[in-house]
Parts: sequence; structure tokens; C-alpha cells
Amino acid sequence: MARLVEDDLRSYYHCVSRVVDGRYIFGDEEKRFFRKTMRGLEHLTGVRILTYCLMSNHFHLLLEVPADAEIRPSEEVSNKELVSLIRPLYGQKKARQVAMELGNCDQWGFTEKKEKIRQSYLDRRGKLDVFMKELKQRFTRWYNWNEGRRGTL
Repeated sequence: MARLVEDDLRSYYHCVSRVVDGRYIFGDEEKRFFRKTMRGLEHLTGVRILTYCLMSNHFHLLLEVPADAEIRPSEEVSNKELVSLIRPLYGQKKARQVAMELGNCDQWGFTEKKEKIRQSYLDRRGKLDVFMKELKQRFTRWYNWNEGRRGTL
């Protein structure tokens, strides 16, 4: 559920999501992982977290989504900047791997492959739906793996 307020440049959303069956799942470790994932997605997508509240069975987010005009075109984002955008969410190992792949594409002239890799990350910028989907999906996968459960959370 989202509520929208728009100004000239940005949109603001109050997003709420509840855990299935009202289960109380957010302990300290769960909140830590949730916050880490949320901040990593903020860095990658450019969707700003103005404030949030993590309760034991649901969460509230107040988000600022930039206008399209505020998002730099993909061609203006260097490979180095792209790697720094993905590092907080994916970690150092994945960031190094992407940097190496992009470097290899440059070295061997694989322009199409390079753009495909770049766009897979850069197309997520400024998108509320991507932010929320990935946040909930990543948390659910992590939680289910830790708890030995499956299905929607």
C-alpha cells in the first residue's frame, strides 16, 4: 500500500507492509539485515529513505522518489561509479566481479555485453516498485533460508 504526494520534482510515498499471518519476526538480527538491505537499495536505486519504522510484524517507510529529470543518463555514469553503486547491496566480492567483467568487455570490445550488464543495474534507478520488490524479496529469501521455511513472508 502506498500513498502518494507529488511536488514539482519528486514523489513521496508512505509504504507499509505486514508479515503474513501477523507473525512477529523482526528481532534484532532481522532488523539489522533489513536495514542493511534497505540502505543498499537506497544507494543503488536513488530512492531516498526519509524515515522508517520497523515493528515486530510490519514496517513503515517514508520514501522520496526522484523525478526522471534528476536521474543522470546511463551514459554519464562511469563504470567506477556503477561499481560503487552496487557495492553496498551486493558486497565487495560481487562489486569486484562486475568491475572485472566490465573491464574485460572494454578490453575485448564487447560493447553490447557491457551495456547489458550496465543496464541491468542502472535501469533500477528511481523506481519505487523495484525498491519495494527487491527489499521484500531479499529479506524473505534471507529469512526463509535462516528459518528453514519457504513461501511468502
